[in-house]
Amino acid sequence: MDTDNDSVTLIYEEIKKRLEIQQSQRETYERKASTLIAFAGVTFAFLMGARDTLVALPGCSQKLLIFSIFLFVISVILALIVSWVYVYRVDPDPKVFAEKYISKSSIEIKKQLISNFIDSFLTNNKTIKRNAKLLRATYVSQGLAFCLLGISLLISVF
Repeated sequence: MDTDNDSVTLIYEEIKKRLEIQQSQRETYERKASTLIAFAGVTFAFLMGARDTLVALPGCSQKLLIFSIFLFVISVILALIVSWVYVYRVDPDPKVFAEKYISKSSIEIKKQLISNFIDSFLTNNKTIKRNAKLLRATYVSQGLAFCLLGISLLISVF
């Protein structure tokens, strides 16, 4: 193996690992978003079950409760955006790639794969970074909603 081929192989392997990490990161974000949606669903079910009690809360507690519900709704919307089924770029197309590169040298193939992998990574990274921001906002929204819910109930007790 010559130095050029060693470099190409090293770059190829590193970029391939990064793509695998990126896909794992995407899956983790989507799983977390689904968990947050489920948590909000359980909270909504709890609130619906206690509807009669909640209607009898003092005005201040009711306002906090309504704002808390609003924040839960916002968190669900954000989490749904994160967990939405997006088409992520996965290169290369096997059929086209096989037809075009069947007679090329392994180093030429790796160089083309490196180019494709970089494009895929950059394209997908935009969506993944956006989802990370939305997921953080979802956590903040649900955290605040849960705190307000607790405060609302505490105010009604005292």
